[in-house]
Amino acid sequence: MSVCHLLIEAKRKLQRKKPKLGNYYEILNVSRLATTEEIRKASHKQALKHHPDKHPSACEAEREEQGYIFRAIRAAYTVLSNPNLRERYGKV
Repeated sequence: MSVCHLLIEAKRKLQRKKPKLGNYYEILNVSRLATTEEIRKASHKQALKHHPDKHPSACEAEREEQGYIFRAIRAAYTVLSNPNLRERYGKV
């Protein structure tokens, strides 16, 4: 196990959970009243920031964490960009 991997694991244990990615609006950093265009722009910005390929010098554990966040961003965009899914998500 590399030192970088050990540091990431220690950090997660201290936090006692994965990064908070439960609320799709928080993931994309938009308000509940955001337009579809605002959601698209926010999604694109977050995706560029967290895409695993944007971190080539990061250790495997960091890339894995970025991949986890990237998949959450993609899921948030899928739900919030579709009016039917967004309405159902708002009711939950």
